[in-house]
Amino acid sequence: MDRLRGWRGTTYTGSLRAEAWGGGTAGRPTTDEGEQQVSMTASAPAGATGGSGTGAPSGAGLGFGFCRVTIVAPDSRIDVALPDDVPVADLYPEVLRLSQQSPAEGAPVGYHLVRRDGTVLDGARSFAAQRILDGELLTLRPFAESLPPAVLDDVSEAVAAAVTKDRTLWNGDLTRAAGLVAGGILPALLAFVAWSSQIRHDMNSLQGIVAGVTALLLVIIAGVRARVYDDRGSAIALGLGALPNAAVGGSGLLALSAGEGIGRLQFLLACAAVLVAAVVLTLVSPGGDGPFVAFVFASAIGLITSFIAILTDLRPIETAAICAPLAVVALAFLPGLSMRFARLPIGFEPPNPSRGGGYDTGEAAPQETIDVERVAAQARRGHELLVGLVGGCALVAVGASIVLGFSNNVWAELLALATGIAMLMRAHLFRYTAQVGATLAAGLAALVFLGLGLALNPPHDYVRDAFLGDTTALDIRSVWLAAAIGAAAALVTAIGLVTPERGVTPFWGRFLEIAESFVLLTLIPLSLAVFDVYARARAMTS
Repeated sequence: MDRLRGWRGTTYTGSLRAEAWGGGTAGRPTTDEGEQQVSMTASAPAGATGGSGTGAPSGAGLGFGFCRVTIVAPDSRIDVALPDDVPVADLYPEVLRLSQQSPAEGAPVGYHLVRRDGTVLDGARSFAAQRILDGELLTLRPFAESLPPAVLDDVSEAVAAAVTKDRTLWNGDLTRAAGLVAGGILPALLAFVAWSSQIRHDMNSLQGIVAGVTALLLVIIAGVRARVYDDRGSAIALGLGALPNAAVGGSGLLALSAGEGIGRLQFLLACAAVLVAAVVLTLVSPGGDGPFVAFVFASAIGLITSFIAILTDLRPIETAAICAPLAVVALAFLPGLSMRFARLPIGFEPPNPSRGGGYDTGEAAPQETIDVERVAAQARRGHELLVGLVGGCALVAVGASIVLGFSNNVWAELLALATGIAMLMRAHLFRYTAQVGATLAAGLAALVFLGLGLALNPPHDYVRDAFLGDTTALDIRSVWLAAAIGAAAALVTAIGLVTPERGVTPFWGRFLEIAESFVLLTLIPLSLAVFDVYARARAMTS
């Protein structure tokens, strides 16, 4: 080891001391004034390659000196020089201090040093007595991992121990999680009950007032839990439960005209109410507001597109044909957008203005010190915003796919299919679980709703022929639909089983890149087909 050459030894005074080298830190305990001190020194020539200690054999810690070893702890790694004539048990406190180890709560206290062959070092013997060589790798293993299995003489105790070890017991955290999930779902059910209790869904009535008051109360309670109690989980659960009620209550701000049902105007009002509630929840939440940011983004897109639909008299599938490609394309721009929103500093050095005038005679300006805590907080904020923006794109894509999939337009159904596949393929843009999970869930949901739309809305001609006794068309349609779903299930299952084990080969990686590019390029043409642009172009030239 080149870095060990020239090591001239060291002196330790009084209590035990370990000298760290490489990645470790030296422990330097002091002694009280007046305490008797004993100084012992081991030295070696500058160019020596032998072991530590005078007269020690090469590589072995047999003399009176130090032995340099690498200790691998559960979450750290240190290089230290330890006395080779001191019992190993006396070295443990210093080793634990250098490696910054502490036993887990409830676990047996203690550690073992283990050689690479699995031999546990005897605590009563020194390194020299156990033939520990310089540069040897030792593992610091917790005592709990070295305990032999318990010996039980009672069958009931053996069964209880096996059940406790192999099963997760119900605890207070799971009770809290179950209560919060119910607390978020039941208010959404209340909103659905209020909305469906009116035949025309006119929320300019008692039902709309109930939903609006519920939304207001839930927003206030969620804000108090987030701001005062710093309870992120309950704030998210109650806040998400408030948003459906805000949508139902907001849709009833204006009364319906006589003989008319809900339409684009009510959807615009609902999006506006959700946007206001989500913005308030985002502002009052000190952290973990990703779900609220998602609804801010989705409701803003819904508000803008519904306003455009009112001005231009767009059909629902045409509005969805605008939202679906927009949600897929926006995924590529979200990381940079989240960095700007979080005001995350970017490493950039402006050019020296003197370079344009010839020679640089001025001295370099001193660099400002970096506030690590502030940058870390901005990075965490950027991550939360990115999670919310990805979730917002996922919500927009799923909502547009529902409208497209339940229509009777072939081009709209193909656009829903392309949107689902594109969302699945765009998941590779992200690394973190929340972001990848949101895109994968959106793509799968888009495909599922497309399948439901195809199954529940067969062509009217096929239904009429089936009532007349001819089910051939419906049978053929059922066969190819079942075959398509089965092929998709087999493909997704194969990817889930093979890819984690073998990875993606360069050939299949390139194939997926080409397939993704093809799917992305089909979004705009399919959107134009939903708008009947091609039919109108043919009509103009015919």
